[in-house]
Amino acid sequence: MSPLCSNMVKKKLDWNLETDFVLMGFYTQQRLYRLAWMLNNGINSNFSRVPDIKLNLHGNSAFSEHHTFIFENEEEEWALKLVQNQGSLGILVKHNPAPLAILKVHGELSRVWLEKIEVFAKNTVDIQFFEELEIDKIKNKETIIFDV
Repeated sequence: MSPLCSNMVKKKLDWNLETDFVLMGFYTQQRLYRLAWMLNNGINSNFSRVPDIKLNLHGNSAFSEHHTFIFENEEEEWALKLVQNQGSLGILVKHNPAPLAILKVHGELSRVWLEKIEVFAKNTVDIQFFEELEIDKIKNKETIIFDV
């Protein structure tokens, strides 16, 4: 072993994460497509089904598929992405209870829609509760931040 290698020290990187989005959890007995439909009718949004996102939750070659709906305005640079928490190979958010869906809110103008969703969620019996999720509780933070 070279003398340089014997003096090397491992250091853990402490990553203080600043994000430009909010993650919200929906707790409901409804399926994701029904939740998107309820939101579209309740707040006059336009969530549309897009191809499932594929996330590597276990760090191997297998990818978990999660149903996804998006409501966005690219010109105004805002987006709301509704993602199923339980995928084909696991869940994104370990929480007790685990939310059915995760809503990623990105962009300043999307906050107006988030306020409408919060009011709607409080006033419908089909949604038990709706809360902001802490990124620290997200399994594979890197995946959620960049892919969801």
